[in-house]
Amino acid sequence: MKLSKYRFTIKPHRELILPPYKGSTLRGVFGRGLRDLLCPDTGRKCSECMSQDLCVYSYIFETSVLSEIRGQKKKIDAPRPFIIEPPLDPINYYGKDDRLAFHFILIGRAVDYIKICIKAFQERGDMGIGTNNGKYFLENVTCINKEIERIIF
Repeated sequence: MKLSKYRFTIKPHRELILPPYKGSTLRGVFGRGLRDLLCPDTGRKCSECMSQDLCVYSYIFETSVLSEIRGQKKKIDAPRPFIIEPPLDPINYYGKDDRLAFHFILIGRAVDYIKICIKAFQERGDMGIGTNNGKYFLENVTCINKEIERIIF
């Protein structure tokens, strides 16, 4: 099984005001960015879309598997092939000279979609995050797998 770990570093344009636990914010940024980037019909649920089985967004963010339940085949939720490791410090204010770094892990074939994941985080920076809707730019992404460490963006 493939597994790859990355360090994402974002830099605020002015300031970011985030909750003390930043994990849910970063997950939301990623999900919205990915959907905006890949989904032609953001008003429709993935389960209603004919392209669900071919869709990268659906595979990464609304992962499901076909299962037999009481004699019927049905799609059920499955673990997502990504993990976000946010910084666990209680800092919630980031000024324009600060950096926010977090780890992003991809599992299985999701590793092949790292460029799309980077683009999702990158494009959401222009939309803003946090309580003040602060804008940021993705400063760099470093692959930090056990045997290598290299900047990929």
